[in-house]
Amino acid sequence: MPARPQQARSRETRRKLLSAAIESVSELGYAGATMDQVVERAGVSRGAQMHHFPTKSLLMQAAFTEMLDAMIEDLAAQTERIRKRQQKPSAVFRHLWKTYFSNRLFAVTIELIVASRTDGELRNVLSPVTERFHRQIDDCFGVIQSDDTASAPNVGIVVNLTMSLLRGMGVQTVLYDRPEAFRKQLSDWLSIVEQFLDQDTDMTSVEARSPGFGSAPGRPECSG
Repeated sequence: MPARPQQARSRETRRKLLSAAIESVSELGYAGATMDQVVERAGVSRGAQMHHFPTKSLLMQAAFTEMLDAMIEDLAAQTERIRKRQQKPSAVFRHLWKTYFSNRLFAVTIELIVASRTDGELRNVLSPVTERFHRQIDDCFGVIQSDDTASAPNVGIVVNLTMSLLRGMGVQTVLYDRPEAFRKQLSDWLSIVEQFLDQDTDMTSVEARSPGFGSAPGRPECSG
């Protein structure tokens, strides 16, 4: 059996290191994801790790970039499916919650955000990647928004508010892991914004007349 080309082996080693880095941060946190731990999980040599990623910061930068790039690709593909099925734009948010904000990928993001607070090099690399991810979300709504749906300002407001909700719920899952409660909270919110989008109401001039508007957001009940 012919030996695999060196380039292919190198790509495979890199893939293993990136995957092991994400898994390690998810399970152990940023501080606990040491290079020794990542190398052992990846099943590669220390020399191979040093060749690809001589420092932990470089490895984490590459791992986070790879993770978000994969999400951007997935989001674009999912958006096209939503457009073809003529689903409501809110389907994008449901997909984001299911595949990102409610699982380990967002936990990894939280770890790296905290690390970036005091690591300027890490922050400088992760910030533009994160911005690219959010631009992709904006692009998704440009793809599925029909001419008669809602004004551009309304869509922008809905996207910003809903993304803030998703991030907040994602953080809350650390202490209040109640999947059904969060799914209901998201559904309740999306039912509200869909009415605005369908009616083309100018959200910039809506006053807090309805019960619950402007009040503190509810928190999933937690026993104990």
